[in-house]
Amino acid sequence: MRHILCVLVIFMSFIQADIFCQPKDTVIVKKNSQKDGLSSYNIRKIIQDKWSFIWIATQDGISRFDGKSFINYSKNSSPGKKISGSEVREVIEDSSLHVIWALSSEGGVDAISTVNAKVERTIHIPTQGQEDYNLSMLKYGDELWIGSSTGVRIYNCQKNSFIQNLPLPENRNNTIDFAARSIQQDEYKNVWVCYGGYGIVIYQASTKAILKTIRLPQLSHQKGIKEIRIPKGIFLKSGEVLFATTQGLRKIYYNKNYQINVNISPCESVSRMNHENIDWITVDAGNSLLISGFNNLYRFNYALNKCQIINEVSRTGEGNWLSAVLCVYKDKSGNTWLGCQEGLGYIDKNKAPFNPYGYELTSNIKLDHVFAVNPIDGNNILVGLRNGLVEINKNNGRYIQFDKGHLYQHIFTDSKRLIHISRPDGLFIYQKGKITPIHEIYSEFLPYRFYSINSHLFINDTLTVLGTEINKGILLWNPVKKKVRSIDVNGSPSLASSIVNNIFRDTQGRIWVLSDYVITILSADLRSKKEIELKDKSSGTPYRLFFDMCETDGSYFIASYGFGILQVNRDFSVKRVFNTQNGLSNDGVYQIYSLRGNELLVTSNNGLSRINLNTSKISRYYLGDGLHSNAFEEVSGLMAEGKIYAGGVNGFTVINPAAFSTNTTPPKLYFTGVEMKTATGKTDTSNILMDALKIPNDVIQTTIHFAGLNYTNPERTSYAYRIIEESNNWIENGNQATLALISHPPGNYTLEVKAANEEGVFSKPIKLQLYFQPKWYQTIWFRFLVVLLLGILIYQFYRFRIRQLQHEHNIRQRLARDLHDDLGSTMNSINIYTNMAIMESGTNHYLTNIKQGAQESIASIRDIIWILDDQKDTITQLAERINQFASPLCSVNKILFTYSIDPVLIDHVFQKEEKRNLYLIIKEAINNSIKYAQPKHITLSFVWKNRKLLVDISDDGTGFDPNQQKRGNGLSNMERRADEIQYHYKIDSSSQTGTTIRLVKH
Repeated sequence: MRHILCVLVIFMSFIQADIFCQPKDTVIVKKNSQKDGLSSYNIRKIIQDKWSFIWIATQDGISRFDGKSFINYSKNSSPGKKISGSEVREVIEDSSLHVIWALSSEGGVDAISTVNAKVERTIHIPTQGQEDYNLSMLKYGDELWIGSSTGVRIYNCQKNSFIQNLPLPENRNNTIDFAARSIQQDEYKNVWVCYGGYGIVIYQASTKAILKTIRLPQLSHQKGIKEIRIPKGIFLKSGEVLFATTQGLRKIYYNKNYQINVNISPCESVSRMNHENIDWITVDAGNSLLISGFNNLYRFNYALNKCQIINEVSRTGEGNWLSAVLCVYKDKSGNTWLGCQEGLGYIDKNKAPFNPYGYELTSNIKLDHVFAVNPIDGNNILVGLRNGLVEINKNNGRYIQFDKGHLYQHIFTDSKRLIHISRPDGLFIYQKGKITPIHEIYSEFLPYRFYSINSHLFINDTLTVLGTEINKGILLWNPVKKKVRSIDVNGSPSLASSIVNNIFRDTQGRIWVLSDYVITILSADLRSKKEIELKDKSSGTPYRLFFDMCETDGSYFIASYGFGILQVNRDFSVKRVFNTQNGLSNDGVYQIYSLRGNELLVTSNNGLSRINLNTSKISRYYLGDGLHSNAFEEVSGLMAEGKIYAGGVNGFTVINPAAFSTNTTPPKLYFTGVEMKTATGKTDTSNILMDALKIPNDVIQTTIHFAGLNYTNPERTSYAYRIIEESNNWIENGNQATLALISHPPGNYTLEVKAANEEGVFSKPIKLQLYFQPKWYQTIWFRFLVVLLLGILIYQFYRFRIRQLQHEHNIRQRLARDLHDDLGSTMNSINIYTNMAIMESGTNHYLTNIKQGAQESIASIRDIIWILDDQKDTITQLAERINQFASPLCSVNKILFTYSIDPVLIDHVFQKEEKRNLYLIIKEAINNSIKYAQPKHITLSFVWKNRKLLVDISDDGTGFDPNQQKRGNGLSNMERRADEIQYHYKIDSSSQTGTTIRLVKH
């Protein structure tokens, strides 16, 4: 009898749980696991720092999450990301120091900067043996209370030392486990330490004295219990705390003097909560609690007498993450973060307008491709698949499949509540799992029993219009008179096309039959028609493939596959087109639903679009927002009881238009890091407070990273930037949270970045001052030196040109002087001789003198012309000129004249002054030799010796003693001319050897 009673009690407990905890809330859980970059599964704790980044403690380190990417810290990470232990049991933010304190079970406490995301220091914890490991932590003022398997140690952050261990309520022995599993602080600033083998001890935080103890027997239903683990406690209100324990929920009431009242069965409505293991509790929105335990996540009110099981949307290939929730966290915005055994889960604070159906784990039924969906009553939905028919119970989420061999194209319920289903092989009636040919219920369909349909319209009790799938036009069914007739391209009225994609009734009662290339509008009395073809106003291109339409805001809106949504005026002209260019998710549109008079909801083969007709703003929704998938089907959907049922690939979605909301919160935007690449490597810098950056001149590429924190829809966070010194226009950066800067000229730049959420709501721009350091050749001092050098060069060139002009002027003066002295005197002599010849008789000797003077003048003029000729400046041309002068003269005087040139000097070029003076010196020397020395041989040689030019004019004449010989104008002129062109002049002469004049260029 006792066993029967126990069974009955257990049975009634399960019944009670089912009564009070019906699955009433289905949520979309966004999931991140190791494959997404999370450090590990089995999450121990989740917090959000002051900058809104999420920190996740796992069994293999800790991760920082910005909604899209993770930064991981572990025992084996690189410097800056390396922490002291593997399993992180607790994380606490110290906002005053801008750090996260991370407690490892077998390591120490690591301080991770929330600003630069680097490990700044490690506190090494003294242990009492191999079995001493860390479990919990609390920050109280400047103190860290660190709970371990042997008690609680207190570390003073200001003194950087452990100051004491908490006193235990009694001496430690082998029978009592003083593992401090959790530590909480109450409103009186006193600390509750939960020892697994003892109970709860309340300490005065300032003095560390024991104020109260609550022993295990006070917390347990069972006698002789030796351990109750308490992972979490929350203070609901003053004087009331609720604990999650391995024995169930425990509520403790207390006052300022710590008079204690323990309720070991606080949850009267669901008794399992008082006995089963509870993993976590936290406060939810609206004075409710989230409680994780025995394979479920629950929502309770504070009184614990109302309960709701939270179910997640099942998707193919995904397990039930809510069956093992180890911790729960509510962030600053009210969103829920779940630490699960499989990874990190996220539930948005706003109830999604979407409830997708696609997979049921228990039956393993997958809705691979939904062609038709219809709610058949308040609890059940009938779904037509590509390969079967499935009935879904909305209350328990169970799927039942009745057929696997047929394609079901369309489902609707008639006025008698009979369910019509259409397959390629005909029309049928569905009744509680039984499928009956339609003509056995409605005999009037006998001639049309093999027709298949894709759409229907209820006109009134006596008329239902059906659109055929087999290109047979439409069927008019009068269920009262039990008659069916067809309208196609023949008869009167007739359709413009037998192809029917959909049918629609406007506010005037007219029936629109949508075909591929044309639309037929039948009058309300079905006696007349109008055919319309829609074309682009500018190009004349015809629109086609009309799949659905609606009427609102004084216009018709028609889905034209491949073109978008056409807004058509009453005169059937196209007013405007909504397509991907102005924000539509895809131009391959299927169905249109009118919402609240000024909005449209459009399905497509890539997402769902909500169009606001007043503002023309388009919001887009995809799989990540809660849809069954991104792909819908042509006529798979309907609106019923204020909900839209829209199907397609991998299932269907029940859409609640009233739940649509606009995310008006812009992302929180930070610069998260800078990577600078050089020819030899790269450097990384991270600082979310960074506002200025100096970029060295050897950097090839600078990559700036930023993060816009938008946990609601992180994949669709977009960015824009501008560099003010280059342009005031914003440049779209898409979803890329990085910006690469290459080959920027040196100088100061102001980079501005802004982020937008999925609704296009932008954050305030953040600024980063960039200074690109110049390369050495771009610096001011280098430019100054270049300018200075250029100035010097210009000045030197100017001086050189002045000297050159002065030199040329001097040459001209000398030439003028020579012309005056030489040619002038000769011409004057000619003039005198001419006058004498005129005045005297027998003047032949005067004529001879005149001839000689003219010849000398001509020779002088030729010499001057030769000196000025730029093409005759080489040493060879000088020697030839002298040879032309000397050879005839020497020949007349029976003297041999020879000259030689060192081969090295063949192409040697003289300056004008140098050529002139050398010519005159050599000419004077030869003339003097012929006049005074009586030589037999005169030689001229040009030699290159010791990198110097030597010019020798020698004869074998009588010679003279240079020291005794009075120097005439000729010798003095030669020496002066040599000095002018910087030649050393030397004369050697004797009666035995003759005379040699040597010219050596300095």
